[in-house]
Amino acid sequence: MRAIVCRVMWSAFTVADADRETTFFTKVLSFEKVSDFRVIGSEYDKMEGVFNTNMRIVHLKPGEQMVELTQYISPSTGRPIPVPCPVAPAAGRRSSG
Repeated sequence: MRAIVCRVMWSAFTVADADRETTFFTKVLSFEKVSDFRVIGSEYDKMEGVFNTNMRIVHLKPGEQMVELTQYISPSTGRPIPVPCPVAPAAGRRSSG
């Protein structure tokens, strides 16, 4: 049986300029701006995997759905996507050596 997606309730994007993107979503696409806030602190450093996290987050609604725009104020490059992780050997393979 194939799964069918009826709707997407939440989408999130990392953006370089939250002001520019918010203007696009509100003026061009007629989304409603719901919130605009900053998050700073060691809790977010751990969660995001970066040091000195300072993010601006804007929530926009086109209807029932929510769009989240995140701009990294510092560090300006944010976290690399995808997050590097160690690769485990495939099951059944033997390491040589």
